[in-house]
Amino acid sequence: MDVKTRPIELGYELRCCRPIGFDLTLCTLLGIGVKNLFDEGKSGCLVSANSKGEILPLYLTDLQDETGKIRPRLVDIDSEFAHLCLQNLHFLEESDYDLAMQFVLNPSEYDFNKILVET
Repeated sequence: MDVKTRPIELGYELRCCRPIGFDLTLCTLLGIGVKNLFDEGKSGCLVSANSKGEILPLYLTDLQDETGKIRPRLVDIDSEFAHLCLQNLHFLEESDYDLAMQFVLNPSEYDFNKILVET
């Protein structure tokens, strides 16, 4: 197999789309939020922004249960939002297993639908 590589800093490639103006705006807003929260003496938190663009600290202690663990946020894969997010993704399905065996020993471990159901 002839493979060409080049170094790249992963970013937008992970979500498989080109950056848009919203990405620049959100990154700028979160960067300003880090500075503002630091100036206020707040630390030990994540920086978040609500739909109004307001910066809010998000403390992990507020998300922990009584055992100190943070429960995973589950997504309803049958919801309209999930369908919207997943509609243009191409992923391994059972019909691809024979071809996929050229690259991995057990293609079913990489079946997107099975991963979503089992986790």
